[in-house]
Amino acid sequence: MPRKSSRGAILNAADKVVRRVGANHLTLEAVAEKAGVSKGGLLYSFPTKEMLLKAMVTRQFEELEMARSKERVNLPEGPGREVKAHVLSLLNPCHGDEGIHTALFAAGAQDPRLLAPAQGLLKSMFDDFAATGLRHERAAAIGLATYGLYLMDLLGVSSFTVEQREAIVAELMRLADDRQAAGITPAKKLRGRKHAG
Repeated sequence: MPRKSSRGAILNAADKVVRRVGANHLTLEAVAEKAGVSKGGLLYSFPTKEMLLKAMVTRQFEELEMARSKERVNLPEGPGREVKAHVLSLLNPCHGDEGIHTALFAAGAQDPRLLAPAQGLLKSMFDDFAATGLRHERAAAIGLATYGLYLMDLLGVSSFTVEQREAIVAELMRLADDRQAAGITPAKKLRGRKHAG
């Protein structure tokens, strides 16, 4: 197993190369040079470019999870706590480096296999939302809206003003606190009435 320090140095170097030339033009030689390791040393940690890019995607999602954990400790207990931490960690301008995220998502558009690590991480995240008592439908709606705004920001296609964006974030937080956020869903209530009649 490669040492964590050398693996981290390689991933840091890969981030810098991707920022400069884009994920599609990343080469193992350029990363090895930037990291100050031999190509053989890099291949020991990441035998292929695909494995390196997948590791970069995984690290980006792990960093988002760390940001969520930091936001969580400042929020009160309650059904909406996890999803509120998600909203703040993804939409707070001080978190993360959008340049590298954009490059990696672009690479994923070229080769969807590169985003495979994200599937398990996203499933785990949505499971966390539901585990705190927030209705699955409500948690999913807030989570998906959050990712939608995040991706619009990443791609530079958002038409919202700063004030509008802040109001949207505030609304997502309010939805997580809504009195209908936990418990029986309206759909279940309607089905119950139908059968009763």
